[in-house]
Amino acid sequence: MVQIGTRFQIRFQDEKPVLLPEDLLLEAHGKQWLRLRPTAPSICQIILGNQYQHNASISAAPTLQKWLQARNSMIDKGPTEDNNAQDLFEDQEDTQGSSQSKKAKKRATPDERPETVTIQEGEHRIECLVHGKRPKAMDLMVLMDAQTIEIVINHLRAEAIEAVDHARRAYKKVKRQ
Repeated sequence: MVQIGTRFQIRFQDEKPVLLPEDLLLEAHGKQWLRLRPTAPSICQIILGNQYQHNASISAAPTLQKWLQARNSMIDKGPTEDNNAQDLFEDQEDTQGSSQSKKAKKRATPDERPETVTIQEGEHRIECLVHGKRPKAMDLMVLMDAQTIEIVINHLRAEAIEAVDHARRAYKKVKRQ
């Protein structure tokens, strides 16, 4: 029996290369995407570099949280269409004294949802994949190319190291009598 497979590894600058497990990779729309799961050891090794610690998590990094919020707000917007017609009808209903003063927030259905969104980080753009039944609850999926991965590592590294150091819980010693 012969098995042929491909494995991806990421090497940042002069650091040791990190092999990526298959569950962190996705092929969609003819491109490879990397799942930035904050608790995955291989993602933490890439982001933290030589500062990697056992059971580290980068979920407390402020930049990662900002990117997730930006992606979620772009998903809520849906496709960039001119919604003036909808706004006109909403104004007329409000002036007629409708019984429902607070309307439910309209969410983008899967058909209206964009396939990819672009997050602006300074002068750089990070392309993210929107996938799954509940894409706002999913991990951030970034395009798997050298330039994008380098931008992600450079922006997350300092904050992630600080977040890992502060993530330790302080235990109180209690004297028992």
